[in-house]
Amino acid sequence: MHFEVWTRGLAALSVDCLVLGIFEEGTLTEEAQAVDAALGGRLRKLLARGDFSGRTGETLLLTDLPGIEATRVLLTGLGGRKSLARRPWRKALTAALSALARTRITSAAIAIERPPAKELDDYYLGRAVAEIAGSALYRINDLKTAKKQKLPALQKLLAGPVRKTGVEAATQGLAHGAAVANAVRVQRDLANLPANVCTPAYLAEQARALAKRFTKRRVRLSQTTNTVPNPNREPASEAVKIVKTVSLIPRNDI
Repeated sequence: MHFEVWTRGLAALSVDCLVLGIFEEGTLTEEAQAVDAALGGRLRKLLARGDFSGRTGETLLLTDLPGIEATRVLLTGLGGRKSLARRPWRKALTAALSALARTRITSAAIAIERPPAKELDDYYLGRAVAEIAGSALYRINDLKTAKKQKLPALQKLLAGPVRKTGVEAATQGLAHGAAVANAVRVQRDLANLPANVCTPAYLAEQARALAKRFTKRRVRLSQTTNTVPNPNREPASEAVKIVKTVSLIPRNDI
């Protein structure tokens, strides 16, 4: 996944889809107003008909929209304007990214109005977009030989709007969020493997591979042997349990 920050000119962005937040009152955000003007008032007409309520988590995909560079617009509900905060914003973003994952859209620009900066600054905007994208686009590593579901087509996300003074912070947030999302993906992949595949030895191999890829980390393997009572045998009989612990730690800590 490739992440970028956008600062201005939403209607002119060369992406497949624009993601706009809409409030329950049918009020358009500043960015939605600009897109609506380019579309000749189509968004206002749609809202006036009651085709989209703006409830938090609701989405609606619009296609064939002359007047903007993007071929599609995805509306995502923000709920009431007065209740806009970080939690409903995250819910709206999650719903939007989940909806994008069900399409063949390859690139999108996020233009969902944010709560005040004290709740969602530029850094957190970037980090949240990258982390939530990783979660919404994740697919279980199915080992079955049956026909597998198609992976999401989305490959590029633009987060914004961000003022020029906040581009550095937002870009850093995107990088940190992408790193967190990648780490979570690795953990989820391992957790979803069957026990006969994800053995202690397999975990050790994966840790060594990560250490080779990220040279600032080294692998520490430790093995402990515990004796545990075996209820299926005589009380004095004990079974041996071997536990391997894999740690991926900074080189300067070794």
